[in-house]
Amino acid sequence: MNNKLTIITSLLILTIIIVGAVVILPKFIKPELKPPSLAENQKLVLNTTLEFARAVQARDLSLFRRNTSRKFQEKFSQKQFDQAFEGYIQQNINLLPVAKQVPIFKPAPFVTKDGILVLKGYFPTQPSEVHFNYSYAKKNNDWKLVGITLQVKPAG
Repeated sequence: MNNKLTIITSLLILTIIIVGAVVILPKFIKPELKPPSLAENQKLVLNTTLEFARAVQARDLSLFRRNTSRKFQEKFSQKQFDQAFEGYIQQNINLLPVAKQVPIFKPAPFVTKDGILVLKGYFPTQPSEVHFNYSYAKKNNDWKLVGITLQVKPAG
């Protein structure tokens, strides 16, 4: 009888531990975010680049900046953003040809442990390629830009 009571008590304690782990642990562990599909990543990069290109053409980078994340806007003032990318306006760089291109990702898209989607690669435009390094955070089921590096380099 004493053995049965010990076994029942042990099983009850084990059940409580398992239930506790199943209920409590998920609250402390962030689910791993996976990058969107290739098509979604391509669309995201193309839309971001074209929004920037249209802002450059309009000579008003605030058109682009206002679509970035709140975190990005708090980190970089409009003046800082304008200074960082004023060369595109001064040199009349036309990025609109990327609309007819498919971005090439190098490395493959990934999500950091902090949940930031990193899309890095280039558009194979000619005679120069448009290289991008974009970072996005997920907000209300949308990926919002939190970081941008954009360079035009000779093809090849």
